[in-house]
Amino acid sequence: MLDVVISDNKLLVYPIDSDKEEIIKLRKAFKKSRIVKDEPITIPLKKWVNLLGFKLRKFPAQEIQEAIENQDDAVITIRGNYCNLESYDKRLPIKQIINSLTYIPPDAPYIEAASRKKYKNWDKEIKDVLYDRVTKKFPTGVLDMIRTILYGNDLKPKLLYQYDHLPIMEAGLKEAGEKFSLYDYQYKALRKMISKERGRIDFPTASGKTRIGCALAYYMSKLHLDTWILTPKRMICDQWVEHLNGKVDVGIFYGSKRKSNRILGTVNVATYDMLASLMKDPGLDAAINYKFGAKCIIVDECHHVGSNRLYNNLMISEAPYRFGLSATQDLRSDEADIFTHAALGPIISQITPKELIMKGFIVKPVIHYISIPASDWMPPRKADPLKQWEMIYQNLVLFNDTRNKAVVKWANRMADENRHVIILTKEVMHAERIQRMGGDEFEWTHGEDNERYDIIKRFKQGKIKILCCTEKLIGEGLDLPIMSGVIWCGAGRSAIQIIQIVGRAMRTHEDSNKFDCKVIDFVDAHPKLRDQSLERAHHLLNKREYELNYQHARWMKSILEG
Repeated sequence: MLDVVISDNKLLVYPIDSDKEEIIKLRKAFKKSRIVKDEPITIPLKKWVNLLGFKLRKFPAQEIQEAIENQDDAVITIRGNYCNLESYDKRLPIKQIINSLTYIPPDAPYIEAASRKKYKNWDKEIKDVLYDRVTKKFPTGVLDMIRTILYGNDLKPKLLYQYDHLPIMEAGLKEAGEKFSLYDYQYKALRKMISKERGRIDFPTASGKTRIGCALAYYMSKLHLDTWILTPKRMICDQWVEHLNGKVDVGIFYGSKRKSNRILGTVNVATYDMLASLMKDPGLDAAINYKFGAKCIIVDECHHVGSNRLYNNLMISEAPYRFGLSATQDLRSDEADIFTHAALGPIISQITPKELIMKGFIVKPVIHYISIPASDWMPPRKADPLKQWEMIYQNLVLFNDTRNKAVVKWANRMADENRHVIILTKEVMHAERIQRMGGDEFEWTHGEDNERYDIIKRFKQGKIKILCCTEKLIGEGLDLPIMSGVIWCGAGRSAIQIIQIVGRAMRTHEDSNKFDCKVIDFVDAHPKLRDQSLERAHHLLNKREYELNYQHARWMKSILEG
């Protein structure tokens, strides 16, 4: 005879005066190796039907039915940067979860083949799995993906948060919006970030993402919650500090010791590299605060999170509130966007360049494609592919005087149209070479130049008409509203790169009556360079708010639009 009791969404079965035959039957029914006298057998709620073949003295049928109807099929415990997944009595779709959280680099087959050739016993797969089978742990950022999978398998998950939710204070939101002069669309994004507590903002370049982030950091400071703002470059850090100074207590963790105060504030600004340096010394106050004290992390240009070092450093921190800002979300050429999703969450707010152009917040870009004549130089056929590419780049891009003269010609033409022009190159040597060909009207700088801040300041003030520099220095994040012309001198096929470059010139500038921006991209004759040019153009063609001009490369139109 059995007594059945409900406890914590499970059934406790007590054998009462059961004989040997009934004990054996119980062991077979519930697959128990042994049953201890006077101790209950614990079974899942939904296995109550297995009890019907036994003599039941106490059996709360109605209570069991109600408990089954109210029971969740799985429980997800959210602990900040990681979650744990548990199930009461249903099999979880583990294979499906693992497949969705597995990253295999596009070049994995080549790496594996090279490794097998070098090491005879090589049998590893080149991949990263973001779900731990043993601990059932996964990054909180992909919680939306896990829930979608569970619901798709008719499993209802229950969420258990182990941290406090952010309060939405209307007065605080209004104050933050006024402090940083947010427009309506920026204010809506700020509210969305606070309500979601985690996620990414997909706004185009020049849409004011920095101001939204500053307003969020200000709001957090009013709640006495420490915030870390992470950026890829010092110049971008400067822009954040300039916006925040005088409004919150700012800790500066980048640049030289003379410039950096290295004193913790309510809001701390650091470059990715400085963060990596801090993590090497876990005893530092800044490292301890980042790991355990900070409650909010804001990552500017968050498409960089796909790199292993930055992702790992983000996952070290226990901060539950995480946000990413970028104009080029989910466009990585190495397809490593799953790491950005895992560390920061899904995209929660979007606005298109077309909407902002119509509202007058940014100007419309016109991209002109210029064909470069074929060169007599040809690379040796038997050269190593990597060396062959280096020779192609050096002879047909870097030291190609026909091409460089075209750059100078178009720069002067845009300057005559009263435009302030930036010439972007991949290498410092290339920027210097073009500046020499251009003469006194051309200025140049690079990342190691001590005078770069002064040169960029003079360009902002309109004192420099044409500036040559590397794409690494100015290609993303820097605010140069006076710029109305961009010439891209490098090569490459990256969607992130070309969209960021075009976006540099889309900011409005009242003093110069700026109404549009002109972007020059060169189309080279060599097949490898030509294919890269077509791929760059294809990325922009998908954005209908961009105008593509093929007047100087008419053959492109039939390939791209035909």
